[in-house]
Amino acid sequence: RKIFFNRLIFPFIIKGATIALRLPGKEIKEECGKLLEGLRQWPEAAELFEKAECWDSAAIAYIKMKNW
Repeated sequence: RKIFFNRLIFPFIIKGATIALRLPGKEIKEECGKLLEGLRQWPEAAELFEKAECWDSAAIAYIKMKNW
């Protein structure tokens, strides 16, 4: 069941992260990063945190995905 959920929701996560990256404010990027972090979508969360200049959160997300 979890695999089905991930396959169903993943395209929407990517689309939402792409939209958030295009938006001008840092706050929205940070909030979206927190949401993605809660969903364990580490690469997308790390990228949003980086764009929001939340360096500590970005580093944590990169470490969790083991891509430093």
